[in-house]
Amino acid sequence: MAQSMNSQRLPVTSHLIGPEGHGEAAAAGPPSAMVIRHPGFRELERWRIERNDAGLALIIGSRIGKQELESLPSEDHRRYLPSLFPSVPDIERLNIRVATAVSKLGDAELAYAYMAIPFVVSVFNEYLLNSAMMIADAGKWPIAKRPDELFLGMAAPAKTKVAMAMALRYL
Repeated sequence: MAQSMNSQRLPVTSHLIGPEGHGEAAAAGPPSAMVIRHPGFRELERWRIERNDAGLALIIGSRIGKQELESLPSEDHRRYLPSLFPSVPDIERLNIRVATAVSKLGDAELAYAYMAIPFVVSVFNEYLLNSAMMIADAGKWPIAKRPDELFLGMAAPAKTKVAMAMALRYL
């Protein structure tokens, strides 16, 4: 996603999006009631939904796995995972006891969040930078520095934050 957004610029156009995500005629209502989204935003939103579904599947899978391991007879809790589930691909790489696996699965959601959140933030930052570059290319960028010369994050100087807030009005 980040690579494709960086390698190609979408034209500065907007589309009116209806409830099913398809373009509709502008007669759908007054301008204040219209939702205008750029094709790049729709691509980002599709990507976000797909990744969210995949992440939720991982979390649910870890909960199911934990529940199933906990339901094993107590004597199996001392056994190693590969001896109980030899047909699971790559299970020998996690050669731990069932009791340890239950504990690790209990911590899986937090571990996933530690990995997923920075990734999603970096992709959104790339989208913001791409959007800001389109504004700059259209001659509407409000400050002298181009967006690709700025840091778009919480540690950004106050002047940059103000410029980004102004630029986001155009998105």
